[in-house]
Amino acid sequence: MKEKILNSLDAILRHLFPNGEIHKDEFCIGNISGDKGKSLNIRIIGNRKGLWLDRATGEKGDVIDLWNRAKGFTSFKDGLEDLKKFCGINEEQQPTPVFAGRWDYLDKEGNLVCYIVRQNIGGKKRFFQYLPDGKLGLPETRTLYNLHKFEWHDEIIFVEGEKCAEALMNVGICATALIGGSNSPLEKTDFSPLKNKKVIIWRDSDSAGIAFKNSIVNKLETLDIDYEVLTIPPEFPEKYDAYDLIEEGKDPDKFIKEADREVPRLHCQDFLDAFLGDRPVEDIIQPRVLVPGGTLLVAGQPKIGKTDFLLKMFLAFSRGEDFLGLKSNRKLKTLYIQTEVKLPYLMERIDGMGISKQEIESSKGYFYITSKIPDLIFDENGMKKVKNEILHLRKKGFVPDVICLDPLADIFSSDIGKGDENDNAAMKNFLKVKLEGLRSFANPEAGIILVHHLRKSNSEEIIENPFEAIRGASSLRGHYDAGIVIAHETVTYKKLFFEIRNGRELPSKTVYKDSTTGKWIEEKSSFPIVRKDYSALLDEEKERKRDALLSIIAEQALQGNTYTKSTFADKFAGIHGLGSKHTVNSLLKEYLVKGKVKFFHGEAYGLEPFKFLCVKDMKLETPSQNYYVEPSHYMNKRTGAIIEVEDKKTWVEEK
Repeated sequence: MKEKILNSLDAILRHLFPNGEIHKDEFCIGNISGDKGKSLNIRIIGNRKGLWLDRATGEKGDVIDLWNRAKGFTSFKDGLEDLKKFCGINEEQQPTPVFAGRWDYLDKEGNLVCYIVRQNIGGKKRFFQYLPDGKLGLPETRTLYNLHKFEWHDEIIFVEGEKCAEALMNVGICATALIGGSNSPLEKTDFSPLKNKKVIIWRDSDSAGIAFKNSIVNKLETLDIDYEVLTIPPEFPEKYDAYDLIEEGKDPDKFIKEADREVPRLHCQDFLDAFLGDRPVEDIIQPRVLVPGGTLLVAGQPKIGKTDFLLKMFLAFSRGEDFLGLKSNRKLKTLYIQTEVKLPYLMERIDGMGISKQEIESSKGYFYITSKIPDLIFDENGMKKVKNEILHLRKKGFVPDVICLDPLADIFSSDIGKGDENDNAAMKNFLKVKLEGLRSFANPEAGIILVHHLRKSNSEEIIENPFEAIRGASSLRGHYDAGIVIAHETVTYKKLFFEIRNGRELPSKTVYKDSTTGKWIEEKSSFPIVRKDYSALLDEEKERKRDALLSIIAEQALQGNTYTKSTFADKFAGIHGLGSKHTVNSLLKEYLVKGKVKFFHGEAYGLEPFKFLCVKDMKLETPSQNYYVEPSHYMNKRTGAIIEVEDKKTWVEEK
């Protein structure tokens, strides 16, 4: 038995004292508690193998004494039995265990949660799971392997074991695994750090690997985590894995990029099961303005007061108060990253908002803000700066509910496409990789607010189509869950428009900033006469433009001129008071879906084979003949599709 114990001495010492170091023929550690140092020396070779001496205290003994002291056993017999179990010694005289590896599971901050020791015994693998104090066992909630490395990576490779994960990490590829591999009870593991990451599953080449892949896929799908599954080539040997591929000198990064992906199914759900299932969790900002894990876009004209609006809103929510009818059921922790204004000037604005020192003091610990950062863009270096700041705040106990980025145009960065905010591919890369990567790092359930600009348009055009005025790629509009557009209604009054994707439509609000108190106020009661007159003028102007549009189409036809939808907007933008090309297109679309404007096919009247605009009772003069034009197509109100009319003789329109 003594021989078997001494044959396992290396495994015993690495297990008891992970901080220890080997110097010549001795294993050195600071003390029996396992602190770093060289006071306690254990002989590892020769006829004194296993004997130890603590030079600081004078204590000494053999390996069994060492085990009992380090483990805290007061009974020699109990300690010996525990040591025999560790070494795999039983009545059947099992082969001597050989230490084959140790893998530490750490939390986000790098603190030890548990560790796994592998021993090879008679050609078989045995795994021992220990808590930080060295006792056998596992924590109630288990972490993923390499969790502390996730923050710097947007792509995570999910493999079956720590050995494969470590091999990938050693070549610069972030990988993770489960305690227990394919046999792990998934309900005991926290998968939430994988939210908003790109997860790629790389299974072993065997039936156990398929079972592992299926269990991970099912778990990720229940948590709504995106994933891909690498297709394992049929020529791979049985049990072949990532470690084997690297050992053969092959490039794992190339394999990951070039391997085919398994095609996932759609995962339809029985409607009753869905109805009986979970409902959305509580909003961050009600009603449905900002939801957990969601994105809110706030856009406005230059100098309209977006920063003032946000400062006031964040201060109100940090105190648990409402703001302009928007609510939160708790005090919100907000991180406001802005690149445009130095803090002293921002504080000067606060002075004019009518907020008392006591109100600001009550927000302490709930609202953090940056000063002007003119060179901050979300490239690799910029993301590291932001993540380092988040780590610093986390040490203070601050985990943001809301992250505000102001403005989008300054921080925008993309790894693909043309690299600017007007390119759809570049915008998708920024939103999916950069933005979601930041959310995953800071708090997967945090809401993100993006502050953006509108296109150069006049207030009338913005009020008519507020969300069409948002600048940049269309993929931005497809990404956010809710939007707020701030536009000038008059010199004094501003209009807030809401676009809610996950809830009921919110009516627009008219607000103003009180010049005396600096507070933002919603105008709910009777409006000032000046504003009523202004609104009436707007309505009259819109009606005039609509009438002008119909008249122009009819008058141009009498002169033999016909136009498609796009050529009409190009020709008459800025003429006859119709406004910009955007406004003309909007007016045309409004009248097309109402049936006041339709299309006729040019070939029927000796013209080019295009669909031209027409109005009711329109007369077309051509060099050879005059015609009363009959419509051939109309625009479907629901889908916007161009559809052939059923009865050309009957003009149908919406009243």
